Amino acid sequence: MKAVKFFFMAAIALCVTACDDDSQPETPGKGTDEIPTYEQKNVSVIFDTLSTDLTRITMLQVRFAEAMPMKLDMTIDSIPSPHLNSGTFTLEGAILIPKVKDKPFSQYTITELKGTVTSTDLELSMRCGEYPLTFSGTKSDATDAVTYIGLLSVYQPVTANP
Repeated sequence: MKAVKFFFMAAIALCVTACDDDSQPETPGKGTDEIPTYEQKNVSVIFDTLSTDLTRITMLQVRFAEAMPMKLDMTIDSIPSPHLNSGTFTLEGAILIPKVKDKPFSQYTITELKGTVTSTDLELSMRCGEYPLTFSGTKSDATDAVTYIGLLSVYQPVTANP
């Protein structure tokens, strides 16, 4: 009888283990334990209000990978940004074409842009082409423009599952 109980318990344990599918990783850049593939510290991001519900951000001298030959300034115009309350904006954008040197940079179309801007902090997450990235910065009083200085983190590219 003990052998039957042991066999029954072992079979249940085997079924539970076999049915557990933890082999699928979370979307890169979205999991709590994701490690960026590239980080750039002291990135400056300028925040401009274009109208009551549109803003622009310009990322100054950014690089998205160690192998990238040069840093560039990237501007994202016309970001929908409802003004929540005194000094706070929410940024949201489904599909936005960034510009580099005033020319469209469509191979790195911005999708899934989300963020919050306050009088002291700027938090952004987006997909730049297939690369998820985040920015977290604090307002700087060193310039006349509304500038946030912080950390840009780039994650593994997200590709469609076969």
